[in-house]
Amino acid sequence: MYINCCQPPTLGNISGSLTVCPNSSYNYSVPIPFAGTITYNWTVPPGSTITSGQGTNQIVVNWGLISTPGLIPNAITVFAFNQFGCPGPSSTLDIFVPTLISNIFFPNAFTPNDDGINDGWSPIPFKIVQIKWQVFNRWGERVFD
Repeated sequence: MYINCCQPPTLGNISGSLTVCPNSSYNYSVPIPFAGTITYNWTVPPGSTITSGQGTNQIVVNWGLISTPGLIPNAITVFAFNQFGCPGPSSTLDIFVPTLISNIFFPNAFTPNDDGINDGWSPIPFKIVQIKWQVFNRWGERVFD
């Protein structure tokens, strides 16, 4: 008679932010599959760091200086292990890193009094196709949309 005492845990989906910004931290977790799961092994792409939670069902990831924007397939992977050290199938999550625009200047004040000096205000963009912005006065009232 053969008894399989190594029933591997089956994980649910990883939950957490799908879009991340470099040098920002985000929380990720998986539901606990059953009481026999004792440890979890998480992996993240180069340039990012698990800052807490390795070995548990939830982690915090700092995305560091990710140099290539776009979709990172299977960026986060986790395996769960039961009390006998048997791993179950992995769960993965794709991450999207947006393109960050660093070459944009926003003036911090303007004086619309028709004296010809700083009468208008506009961001000065670099490679922006479309922009929508609003202006509020010091009391939080919208004065331009």
